[in-house]
Amino acid sequence: MAEKFRDHHPGSVSLRHPTAHYRHSVDELSALLMRAKRGDEEALAAFVHATHSSVWRFCAHLIGRDDADDATQETFVAAWRALPQFRGDASARTWLFVIARRCAERVTRRRRRWLELAEAVLEVTGSKSQVIFEALPTDDPQVRQPDISLARELLDWEPTVDLRMGLQRTIELSGRDALIGATR
Repeated sequence: MAEKFRDHHPGSVSLRHPTAHYRHSVDELSALLMRAKRGDEEALAAFVHATHSSVWRFCAHLIGRDDADDATQETFVAAWRALPQFRGDASARTWLFVIARRCAERVTRRRRRWLELAEAVLEVTGSKSQVIFEALPTDDPQVRQPDISLARELLDWEPTVDLRMGLQRTIELSGRDALIGATR
């Protein structure tokens, strides 16, 4: 195409795009991912190594530096789980960045839920404290919400108390238990 264009337009420059090398690297990433799909662990490690920093930058751009590490980690876990479904219809980079966007959105929703919970606790307790996000300690279990899907599935059970009422009841019971413990 470029040669044909130059033949009809003397003195014109080549139409080669400056990102031609980038396209080659995208093809290499897709090849790595296809090898990883077939069980090649070294190819998977090479794919993660080649894409990690760009995924982190993308996540940091979308949701901020504070949550980029979580979103990046979730991206690669989700990509590994979705690897059997990778068909190569899109480039591996495109496929990975779609996953990264979804993971970044999940991290944002999770942060929002934590903020809503913290604000509800402040409201129910009447506290004037401020909500401050800090890095979790290394020994933090990071699991604070029970998975009730089994109860829903097997028992057809749904929670019937909203968050604020549940918090109020918990605070009342905790206070009562503290009083009972103090009198023993």
